[in-house]
Amino acid sequence: MNEMLDRADAMRSVIYQILSGEYPDDPKTLLVVAYVDLALEHHEAIILLIRRKLYGPALALVRLVFEILFVAHWINGCAKQEEVEKIAYKGGFEFPGMGTVAEAVDRAYGTGSFFTDLKKRGWKAMNEYTHSGLLQLSKRFSGTKVEPRYENGILIEVVNSTTAAILMLANLLVKS
Repeated sequence: MNEMLDRADAMRSVIYQILSGEYPDDPKTLLVVAYVDLALEHHEAIILLIRRKLYGPALALVRLVFEILFVAHWINGCAKQEEVEKIAYKGGFEFPGMGTVAEAVDRAYGTGSFFTDLKKRGWKAMNEYTHSGLLQLSKRFSGTKVEPRYENGILIEVVNSTTAAILMLANLLVKS
């Protein structure tokens, strides 16, 4: 587990190096950069929390990384200039639902149904962990004893999937 966490940290460090620098004063670019930076911070928190055996909060952050993955791609490839400006400067923008965002991203980037399938496969579980649903609550017990019980498999999936998400965000950043 520690080796895997170390590899995730190393990958994130490389992405931070890619992210460093100056960017044009363009709202779309600045939004994508800000979202990538925020996802990297969430990823770092996930790894730190897992290292500290604070698994519940670590899993609660997973959805936020994937939300950024979807939204950053949507802003870069789908949003109209007026929408970008409202998001960047005015606030209060209401994004389409994540299913709609995922479908639009697939169309814009020609990814088949990659983002749509990703959303369908994991969103419900991510929400359960983020919003203290049954999946999260059921991990609070070992038998009848209050003792967090998170299997290594789920922790490995969390690290691998969020690391893959930040790598996809780095790819978006480099290409945009």
